Amino acid sequence: MKRKLLIVLLILTAVTVTAQRDLTYKWSMTAEYGMSSLDGDGDSSIQPAYGVSVEYAFLAFAGVSVDYYYFPLRGPAFSTQLNAADLNLTVNLNRLFFSSTDYRVIVKGSAGYGIAGYSTKYTASTTPFSASIHTTTSSFPVLALSVEYYLNKALSLGVKSQFRPFNQNNLEGDPRVTLDNTSNDNLVAAALYLRVKFIGDN
Repeated sequence: MKRKLLIVLLILTAVTVTAQRDLTYKWSMTAEYGMSSLDGDGDSSIQPAYGVSVEYAFLAFAGVSVDYYYFPLRGPAFSTQLNAADLNLTVNLNRLFFSSTDYRVIVKGSAGYGIAGYSTKYTASTTPFSASIHTTTSSFPVLALSVEYYLNKALSLGVKSQFRPFNQNNLEGDPRVTLDNTSNDNLVAAALYLRVKFIGDN
């Protein structure tokens, strides 16, 4: 019995040491800046996008993140201020499919769900001096793929692309749009980001 217990303890110790060696940090934060484009019912232009995230890695290859983004969307006849927050499961694909952890460049994927609040000002091109303003909320799934370069143990630089299909079809605020004649709006974005890793005792 003592021999079996000793074997179990040795196995658990080996697993713990391996996990600690593979995972050099658990908490990290990112600051992001990029561009976004609205796939909606009318014409829109490419606009800047801003984001921050906090991520916790509960395994060497997986974690959870809470993200916040600000998207100022614009087109010839509308201006929308959109604030989005979402919760995501993140996966380090290098560590998931390969045993080695010595990578300078890694590929990460994430999927999650979030909510957004947005305020829209719509100005019809035929009546440029009249406008309708309304505020509402929306929910959406999030799909993202990123490539990250390890600068050192504390910093990484990456590029991320993401796709957000909303459950609303009128982020432009056009009063003529109805659920019957259009599909829901989508948003695509690409951003550069800097990750700051909080190194613990390993």
